[in-house]
Amino acid sequence: AYTARFAFDTSLVEFVNNPENDSVLVAEQLRGDFKFFTWQRPEPGVIAGVAAFAGPHGLDSGTTATIQLWAFAKPYAKPGTKTVIKFIDAPFDSNASNWFALFSGQGQYRPVRIDGAITIREKK
Repeated sequence: AYTARFAFDTSLVEFVNNPENDSVLVAEQLRGDFKFFTWQRPEPGVIAGVAAFAGPHGLDSGTTATIQLWAFAKPYAKPGTKTVIKFIDAPFDSNASNWFALFSGQGQYRPVRIDGAITIREKK
């Protein structure tokens, strides 16, 4: 399984809630053989979720997107403005997020984390 936790700037963007369950964010699996559990906002400006892999090749190597979360820009955010999406550790345990771990607990791997950015664009 892989647990992910990252922070975003709530003054510029907001992630979209699932209309069927407003505590869960709209997320879409784009590639890979895995299931993901709910993506949620455990606190303002933070998103957390879990992906569970059935086998060792659940996520093929590559640089294309794996999971897509839907977001919208705040009405006053100017086109061209960039905001960082930063991987963060859980406040209660630095080993609780952003790790791959075997369900057996016999192995953990912390991949290289590369922060991303959102660029605000005009609505088309």
